Amino acid sequence: MGVPDHKKGIGPMTDRRVFVNPTDWSDAYIVVRGEQGHHLRNVLRARAGDAFEMIDGRGRWARAIVETLSPGGEVNCRIQEQTLTPRPDPDRLVVLQALVRFERFEWVLEKATELGVTRIVPVVTAHTEAKWRDIPRGRVERWQKILIESIKQCRRLHLPALAIPSSFTRAVSETTGSCRILLSEKPKTPSLKSVLKGFQQTRRQAMEIGLSRGVTLAIGPEGGWASEEETLAEQSGFQPASLGEGILRTETAAVASLAILSYEMDE
Repeated sequence: MGVPDHKKGIGPMTDRRVFVNPTDWSDAYIVVRGEQGHHLRNVLRARAGDAFEMIDGRGRWARAIVETLSPGGEVNCRIQEQTLTPRPDPDRLVVLQALVRFERFEWVLEKATELGVTRIVPVVTAHTEAKWRDIPRGRVERWQKILIESIKQCRRLHLPALAIPSSFTRAVSETTGSCRILLSEKPKTPSLKSVLKGFQQTRRQAMEIGLSRGVTLAIGPEGGWASEEETLAEQSGFQPASLGEGILRTETAAVASLAILSYEMDE
């Protein structure tokens, strides 16, 4: 599923990806509307005959040729080739990410998407600052757009699911993955490396008895977890793990731990 060959007369813009809502997609044609239509027309300067890659965030990819640009802002494209990739297990790699300063949280959203996370659950913790607890609707819509731009950039075909912000208690109670990890700053916490020693065996055993082989990673706020939160997590099957003696910012800890998990889960 590579980029089309310019020599085949497909057009000059085949390295560009455009997100298309599934409802605007048929077997033969794609209609690009709204912000993505505006981006295609005014930023990428699409013209009739130009070729683009189209994705719908649900595993569908197409190579499409622009046919017409309507006065209303729609871009009508004809599909030349398309594929459908099955969706991975939605619980394959889940992140319970404590809400922090919005620009840092959004950076985590972007990097988590690039690192293959399948579901992101924003969580309110005991140490979450009050000003980050009330999430405006527009902010959640912005987060969804960040995920869309991220899958376009990193060439993923499936959007990570973005859950409604939740309390840590609720998020922990709804966890289904067989491997559960809580990043902890407590002294003498086992290293993530040691926690992962039995990682593959745990996943294989889960598969054999029909349980989810997924991994859930809980990442706390600045200031760390409250003691009652760590106790609750351990009672719910989470294993505390440390990334070393240094204290990392939450967004640094997210990227470091997700990169390690992505490596361990590579099959």
